[in-house]
Amino acid sequence: MVDGVSLRIEMQTATNKVLLAEIGGPTLSLVAGDTLEAMVHHEIKELHQHVLACTVSYQLPPGARRPATSATTTGVPGVDTEDDNGLQTFRKFYKFAVCRLRFFKPSTPPFPFFDQPYRPFADEGGGFDVLFA
Repeated sequence: MVDGVSLRIEMQTATNKVLLAEIGGPTLSLVAGDTLEAMVHHEIKELHQHVLACTVSYQLPPGARRPATSATTTGVPGVDTEDDNGLQTFRKFYKFAVCRLRFFKPSTPPFPFFDQPYRPFADEGGGFDVLFA
C-alpha cells in the first residue's frame, strides 16, 4: 500500500506551461492492483514542439524496501527520487510536434448515398495536425 498518491499533468511549449490536471493528494491511498487514471482535454493553440509532462508522487509506508535508485539523482527527468520521509517521485515526458493541416478536396464524394450534403472540410480556415515523435 502507498499513501499520498498524486498525479500532476502539464502541457509545456516554448512560450508557456499549463497545468491540465492535479489529481490525488495526501489523503489518497492505493493498494496493490489499484490504479489512478485521468483523461485530460486541452485546446492546442500553438504550432511546433509540445511536451506533455506527467509527474507521479507517492509515500512509501514505513519499513518498505526502497528502490535501487540513489537519492543523489534528484533533478534527473524520469528517474525516481527520494527524500528523507520516503516520498517517491517519477516523471514521464511525451514529446510531439504540432503543424498546420494540409487540406485537399477529393474529386468525388466518398459516400454519395448519405442524405446530408457532402462537406469534406467545413472548417476551411485551418486546424492542427498532431505528429507524435
